[in-house]
Amino acid sequence: MKINLINTNVGNLNSLKNMLNRVGIIVNIANSKKDLYSENVIILPGVGSFDAAVKNLKVSGIFDLLKDEKFLKDKYLLGICLGMQLLLSESKEGSERGLSLIPGVTEKFDSNFVKVPHMGWNNLVDCSLDYEFLNTKKFYFAHSFYAKCDKNFIKAYSKHSVKFPAIIQNKRVIGIQFHPEKSHQNGIQLLKKILESIKNNAF
Repeated sequence: MKINLINTNVGNLNSLKNMLNRVGIIVNIANSKKDLYSENVIILPGVGSFDAAVKNLKVSGIFDLLKDEKFLKDKYLLGICLGMQLLLSESKEGSERGLSLIPGVTEKFDSNFVKVPHMGWNNLVDCSLDYEFLNTKKFYFAHSFYAKCDKNFIKAYSKHSVKFPAIIQNKRVIGIQFHPEKSHQNGIQLLKKILESIKNNAF
């Protein structure tokens, strides 16, 4: 299986690329919109600033392409960490608009009550049927902002002072707040399951 991995210029692509290679996935690094037409699975990773990522995607032409319903019709899009937040409509972190592929916003954890950023291992809870195999398993998180969206889009939760969405999905658009590539065997299992489901058109 081949996938396109978007280079947002915010974050290290190599660890995610290496993990995908280990599970038999051929990875094409996409630096511009012309690189995204070749495969039907696109991964949007990222760490750091919401506005910086949006601006980088706009410069490359990728931002407008990902908002094109006609282009996305036969594609699967998987956003990881900041990539998940970019799928939403906006972030309280900055002024740029998100892709609006899943209606929602990001809010910052309240540093008066918990350590920000939220970094470390946390369990997933209340997983939906498609992700039930992840219930109570631990994954590695590193983020200061969390998604707020309609519960119909939420497939799994975690908790850091507040219960927040760890996995969100709108049809063929999937967002993962944690880092599968830093989550060892649990992360490998998740990515294999998602890509296997995509291959079998199970989503």
